[in-house]
Amino acid sequence: MKKSTLFITIISTLIILTIIKFPTEIRFQNPNYNYLFLMSLFILLPISIFIKIYSSRNKLMWVLISLPILFFSSIIILFITSDLSDINTYSIDPSFELTKQVEYNNTLYKLYRTNGGATTDYGLILMKENNLPLGLKLTKILWEQYHENNATLELIQPNKLKLEIQPYSTHKKVNSIEFKLDN
Repeated sequence: MKKSTLFITIISTLIILTIIKFPTEIRFQNPNYNYLFLMSLFILLPISIFIKIYSSRNKLMWVLISLPILFFSSIIILFITSDLSDINTYSIDPSFELTKQVEYNNTLYKLYRTNGGATTDYGLILMKENNLPLGLKLTKILWEQYHENNATLELIQPNKLKLEIQPYSTHKKVNSIEFKLDN
């Protein structure tokens, strides 16, 4: 396998692994860096394909492959740039907004409100986060629910967390969930 093909494979794999939501992930502590990392991958993908076109004998095939990828990458970069602008302007990530947090045994339990944009409802995600070296953090999803907007989060016993989800509409009741925390 040529170096350019290997590079395209590595970049594509990193993009896929970054986009897929795993239960446990490594992320940057600073949300800007998560967006910049993803944007750099979407910049490197078309560049690596253009390098492949330059070194390939079958240039037409690679040009035909590169055009939709270049278009798709440009759209993604546009959205990422918009999100970065919002983060820098308002000092919050509007698509993944921290609403509450509790610390227990050097672990942060953070409740985020998700916002996919104008055509989607809000959602809530409770994550367990441990800081790692080099500005990274290990995150694990403990609970998530779509069509939810607001909740309270509190430590009710030394090793028990209570999440109280406020109704999204007048037809629902307050929902309480308790989580036993690791020692």
